[in-house]
Amino acid sequence: MANEDKAGAKAFVTYYWAMVDYAQVTGEARKLRRLAYPTCAACTGGIDGLVKEFPRIQTVSGGGTAVQNAEVTPLRAEEQRLFQVDFTIKNARQVITFKNGKREIHGAGSNRYQFVVSLDDQGEWRVGMWEFL
Repeated sequence: MANEDKAGAKAFVTYYWAMVDYAQVTGEARKLRRLAYPTCAACTGGIDGLVKEFPRIQTVSGGGTAVQNAEVTPLRAEEQRLFQVDFTIKNARQVITFKNGKREIHGAGSNRYQFVVSLDDQGEWRVGMWEFL
């Protein structure tokens, strides 16, 4: 496995989280959904939850994320090239105001995650598994 493959996996994880940020602010989740295999339960669940809740939301402020401390490990499953990416997401404070006037405030913090990513048949990166560490 070449370093550029590992670098590509790491860059993809950063891009994925940029799309999560975009979807949270706009409600547009189609692009985000295309970045994960349908079998990624955590991906699908998160996206479905966002799509369900977004019509109730008036504004979202803050909440931006940054990928930190990403460690990439090449894996193999038969002929498929996979990469395990363990990383930390640092998130900024976020305030969600709902159309009914209620507000949710999520404090700044960080969480550790693990993705397994691969290139699909068209050469596009996708998340196949997402776990909380």
